[in-house]
Amino acid sequence: MVPQTSGAALSPPVRLVNSDSSCSGRVEIFHNGNWGTVCDDDWDGNDAQVVCQQLGCGRALSAPVNAHFGQGSGPIWLDDVQCLGTESSLKDYVTTVRLVNSDSSCSGRVEIFHNGNWGTVCDDVWDLNDAQVVCQQLGCGRALSAPRRAHFGQGSGPIWLDDLRCLGTESSLRDYMSAVRLVNSNGSCSGRVEIFHNGNWGTVCDDVWDVNDAQVVCQQLGCGRALSAPGNVTTVRLVNSKRSCSGRVEIFHNGNWGTVCDDVWDLNDAQVVCHQLGCGWALLAPRLAHFGQGRED
Repeated sequence: MVPQTSGAALSPPVRLVNSDSSCSGRVEIFHNGNWGTVCDDDWDGNDAQVVCQQLGCGRALSAPVNAHFGQGSGPIWLDDVQCLGTESSLKDYVTTVRLVNSDSSCSGRVEIFHNGNWGTVCDDVWDLNDAQVVCQQLGCGRALSAPRRAHFGQGSGPIWLDDLRCLGTESSLRDYMSAVRLVNSNGSCSGRVEIFHNGNWGTVCDDVWDVNDAQVVCQQLGCGRALSAPGNVTTVRLVNSKRSCSGRVEIFHNGNWGTVCDDVWDLNDAQVVCHQLGCGWALLAPRLAHFGQGRED
């Protein structure tokens, strides 16, 4: 069977295999260039109904499990699907979310299935808005709490998301798999753009960066219309301090972080850094490796 690919409602492509009927079989999804399996753990009539709706097959009559249509091959793109049955396609579930280490289906440690693996959502700055998005995605109603500090046990596997700042109105976490944050600014809607990908935060280079690019970030972060798109920045950070506005000064240049030597460093020099980082007036300009010896990354 040739997968249907036209229309947003039919993305990602879905097919049914190992059956003589076009409207029955093992469910597979085409994602990241490969056909992969939808695991039938917790598979039920609601999940089957979404596939039938997506493929134009009418009402789902059954939802067989236990590899009824044969064992799957290739990556497992979806697991523990928990559809309501009213969705138009499986597109919202390619980034699958589950709650683990709890006796309740609507509480637990948040994990995401991505690139064939379950991974952790780090709970740094996790709050009720973030929890609300997960509750919305899982059909759990209103979030009542957002416990942190590994309340449901330490996670394992890759960290797929970190430093979430949801508004609470998003329908799922799928928009955050390439999480975006703005750093080195006192405002939540300004700063240097960084992206969290494959377990690490990395820089978005500002070559040919313009207001159209900035608008995409503003849209993703719920910041309204982009007013400017500054580029050509010599990136500065403060390290080896528990405070965001103190520390050893380092500069990012030619792909590496390097030290600003503190010979003849004074309050005027510190004031320039404070101004660049939005830290107000410089109060001190300590020298003699006060925040530790520098090194090149």
